[in-house]
Amino acid sequence: PLFGVRIRQSSFAVGSTSRTTFEIDSSGHIYAGGRTPAVSNCGTNPTIIGNDMAGLITVGSGAPTACVVDFASSWRNPPACSVGTDYTADTVLLYSSSTINFFSIQGDAINFANVAHISYICLGY
Repeated sequence: PLFGVRIRQSSFAVGSTSRTTFEIDSSGHIYAGGRTPAVSNCGTNPTIIGNDMAGLITVGSGAPTACVVDFASSWRNPPACSVGTDYTADTVLLYSSSTINFFSIQGDAINFANVAHISYICLGY
């Protein structure tokens, strides 16, 4: 690959041959690679899958009122992060704020009590 950019049959990818860090496939789907960030203050034993750009948090047990995601790598500027949940019976009011090193998701115990998963996407500028 020239400068780490590979053009595959019907896709565009950036990264090494062993690890793609960004890809747009022939269907227009965007994939981001990278290391998994850490999640804390999100109940007992929360888990996270994904990377600094997008992922899914499984909220831990208890009555958390916030979650903190520590990015695997720092951003140049605080990214714009958006969050959503899998709970649809009522409106779940959660909001996020970010720094270059982490973002936090806040709500109240009533909101978090009905949420099993929080999805997120963060974009830099």
